[in-house]
Amino acid sequence: MTFNNNNDNHKFSPNSVRVSSDLRKGVTIIELMMAVMILGVVFASSFSLIGMGFIMVERARDMTRVTQILQNEVEDLRTKNWSQIEALEGTAIVSLDSAIIAEYGDRYTVTRTLSDFKDDQMDLAITVVWTDNKGVTHTRTFYTLFTKDGLNDFYYRAI
Repeated sequence: MTFNNNNDNHKFSPNSVRVSSDLRKGVTIIELMMAVMILGVVFASSFSLIGMGFIMVERARDMTRVTQILQNEVEDLRTKNWSQIEALEGTAIVSLDSAIIAEYGDRYTVTRTLSDFKDDQMDLAITVVWTDNKGVTHTRTFYTLFTKDGLNDFYYRAI
């Protein structure tokens, strides 16, 4: 048997081998595993983002409640006259509104500190401490000054 290299009738070319179109349409197991892995990563990251979103919403709600508690205490002090404010000097734990206690129990602790600043001025610090659902303790403090003939005294006399 001899091979004739000059004969072009039996030349091999990539187009001469035909694969059935049904076999080319199939998906290999490796392609399927890669697709499942990519979908798994997408779903896992989506669930972690949803969890982080819930934590951020809880923090925002807590901060809103704390701001309302602080504002409520300042407004309560503004209705007092100067002699009543002087009588409050020192540090005291403030009792919260009954609606807050009914809904949140003892989750929030409010401390008020009044001290002499200058003549006829009192330094006020209101601190709220709370623990979130994850067990992390948070603290927010509001500082301001009260004066003898300031806005609180005007408000008290006008009523």
